[in-house]
Amino acid sequence: MNNDRHFYYGAKRQTMPRVVVLTDYDTGLGFQLAGVEVFKAKSSAEAESSLCNLMLDKDIGIIALNEDFLEGFSERIKKRLEGSKHPIVFPFPSIKKWEETAPPEEYVARLIRRAIGYHLKIRR
Repeated sequence: MNNDRHFYYGAKRQTMPRVVVLTDYDTGLGFQLAGVEVFKAKSSAEAESSLCNLMLDKDIGIIALNEDFLEGFSERIKKRLEGSKHPIVFPFPSIKKWEETAPPEEYVARLIRRAIGYHLKIRR
């Protein structure tokens, strides 16, 4: 497998930003099996500390964050996340959230509405 993260834009060599996941230990295994770089935390406090360190890494372009950790984050870090343009930090639902919520179509529609600002009706 070629792990070269470089590409050419015109004549200029560019480095592709890394995509990482910050999640709990159980969910992290699935991402690791898919080949994603994973950082694991046991608590919101541990995740907040890891997130602050990850946000300082200029090679990281996207951080996928288990949304279960967000509830325990300080207001300071929540405001920092809202204003962050680099890296892009986006929360993803945990498996527990999928099981606890309404039908999957409704949950996905809510995620899409939050991401793009429009309500979509999903039909089968």
